[in-house]
Amino acid sequence: MLDGLVHRGAFDPPATELLDSIWHRCPWLPEHPEAARTVVHNLHTPLLDQLAAKVTWPVEHLIVHAPFHDRDCAALAELLARFTPRQVRVLLTRDTSVDIDRLTAVLAAVPRAECLLVEVDTDPATYLHAKWVHLIGAKKAALLTGSANLSRSALLRSADTGNIELGVLTVGARREFDRLYAPLSMTPIDDLHDLGIAFRTEPEPVEESTRPALLWSQLEGTTLTLTFDRPVDAALVRSVHGAAGPLDLRQLVAEGTTIFVSLTPEDAAVIAEGGHLDICLGEDDPVSVSTWPYHLALLWARLAHPTNREVIYGIAPLPERDADLFDLLRQLEATLIFDPFTAWHTAEPDSEPEPTADDQQIPRWQDLDWQRIRRDPRYAGYHDTGPNRSTAPTAVQIMLAVISGKLTELVPPDPATPRPPGPGENEDDLAGSPTAPTPEEEDPDKPSPPPPGTKTRKAFNRFVSRYAAATRNPDFLDELGPVLTVRNAVIFNHLLIQLLSRQIVDPARAIDAQLAVWQLLWGGGGPGEPGLLDRLEGEERDAALRVLDEAHTRTTTLQALVHAVDYDLDRDLRHHLRDMATCLITAPRFNLDAQLLEAAAPTPAQASALLDNLKLLAGQLDRHDIADFVLEPLHCTYHDVEWKPEIVPRPSMITGKVYEYHTTTLVVHRTIVGLDPQAVRAALERFAVATTRLHATQDYWRIRFTGNGNDVGYWDAACGRGLTIVSWADQEFETFAPARPRWRVQLDDLRSNLAPRRQSA
Repeated sequence: MLDGLVHRGAFDPPATELLDSIWHRCPWLPEHPEAARTVVHNLHTPLLDQLAAKVTWPVEHLIVHAPFHDRDCAALAELLARFTPRQVRVLLTRDTSVDIDRLTAVLAAVPRAECLLVEVDTDPATYLHAKWVHLIGAKKAALLTGSANLSRSALLRSADTGNIELGVLTVGARREFDRLYAPLSMTPIDDLHDLGIAFRTEPEPVEESTRPALLWSQLEGTTLTLTFDRPVDAALVRSVHGAAGPLDLRQLVAEGTTIFVSLTPEDAAVIAEGGHLDICLGEDDPVSVSTWPYHLALLWARLAHPTNREVIYGIAPLPERDADLFDLLRQLEATLIFDPFTAWHTAEPDSEPEPTADDQQIPRWQDLDWQRIRRDPRYAGYHDTGPNRSTAPTAVQIMLAVISGKLTELVPPDPATPRPPGPGENEDDLAGSPTAPTPEEEDPDKPSPPPPGTKTRKAFNRFVSRYAAATRNPDFLDELGPVLTVRNAVIFNHLLIQLLSRQIVDPARAIDAQLAVWQLLWGGGGPGEPGLLDRLEGEERDAALRVLDEAHTRTTTLQALVHAVDYDLDRDLRHHLRDMATCLITAPRFNLDAQLLEAAAPTPAQASALLDNLKLLAGQLDRHDIADFVLEPLHCTYHDVEWKPEIVPRPSMITGKVYEYHTTTLVVHRTIVGLDPQAVRAALERFAVATTRLHATQDYWRIRFTGNGNDVGYWDAACGRGLTIVSWADQEFETFAPARPRWRVQLDDLRSNLAPRRQSA
């Protein structure tokens, strides 16, 4: 039908161009579908002829309804003549347009004919706009629904001499369409004249205007094209108003029936956001007309990045088949804007970035048209409201709903197309946990998914690394904006823990990307460096926190953090993980409290294990780390020390006798200017803090400063006595106050709160 309308010139040229592109993208569409339910039109053949071609069996019963009949009821008369039913029911409402006398005369030729008043059972005042012709035989039935009223121009003629009509013709079993009448009440009408209905004549046709009529408009770049029904002069257009007021018309050029209007980039951007324009036409007696410009670039972008919901649902849990995993990756690439590559393909969908000097295709995102990116449906799809947004849920909204366990609120389930439940939708999900199950939660009898193929692993590794790099680029994120940045962080945070659990990505790459997400949101990238949530203000911060809360991002982060302890990582990555752990434990925005602990670890045993893992992560210091921490106030590093086993005299707390104690002494070879007893004592306290981050079993610490001669200091916690020797001067001390780190205090407080949970459990 659409092709026929195009052939008749019924569509504007931009719409024709778009349709042609759609057909080329859908070669799988059958030219003439054969099915029990068929879409029919009257471009070439009247609908009644097509109905008769389908109904080859005797018709016993005919039921019809339409708001409008033609004056002489010719369409109904032709139905009766063509199918000769033994029984006829004409359904009427108090708003039906029909000539009562002519209807009575047509029905007089049928042995059993009746007219019934039809109303919606629950709301009799509802206007029935539906039209249908229902033919019932001994074993089969046919139903024609759609736009066609009971008139010549609708049913008996083709579009050449009648209306353009579209309908659905369905053939089924005899009782298949009985459900159509379930919500209706039908009452026999004794006297049609009592119903108060009559044939309503159509209004007189409007006289053809002598003014040029605006047919359609189109925006291409900064040029607004206005096409009229006759040749026009540029002076016809007096002004153009958009949503923000009058537009700056730089130049107007007329060519035949078209006027080309040159706009400023700012005004073009406003028009591209959508909505109508008010065009003031005429000089002597101006009139205002409205137009909604075609914006083909926007429509092309929507075609170029379609959303496959079935694939998007696979973000939680991840699909098992390698091919489905790869499809999910492709859909993520086509949906998200998270790095220079995806930004480039949004702004320049038909080109590839130029290679750099080292043959790496790293797009210069600074050169992109970010105004065009912000007008793209991919960008608009991140926002809950705004221009270029469809009323249907976007792919990003679907992903966030899947992650938060609220998919059924956004997309009610369709029984005809079942989908797997998302996280939190299954009654068996423990506390609606949004993450992949941990190894101890896995069903031991369930077979493991097959390992992903090499191609899929490499593709996901690149995908993850690109995200991590972009997330650490503050200038790029500033251009991207907080809405996209926060939603990308939620999606990747959820995705990464699953990729790790399934061993789809290299652990080091995935954990590095997780660190990038956490540093972005809560800080920890450097001493005192704030996270995005600390920098946002007002409504932007509230919106970001709401997205994180709905997606259980803090819970996911806490679970992912403790799972990272199981991986063998290089020293630098372990240091970053340790610093991130201490940051999240103490960050006010992250707010690790008893409620979050219970959400991440519902049982007391799980909570205790989680706290143990957090302590292990935050307390992991090797000897290099310990030396750096202890000597930082003295401006020394691990390069200036050695660890030396020594035997020292130490009194026994049981017998009081002195015995030989084996210890490991921190020996500082570098000369420290200005070393005094207070500095030695402070270093010993830091030594105690560093070595008891994990365990409190060590009770003796000793530091020798060989670069300063024989200077030494020790603390014996068993007897509560310490000694410093600086420049041959002895100084004993009995007070020793190594301050526990804030993260250790926080974990100890949380552990103390587990006792009531154990008792209640």
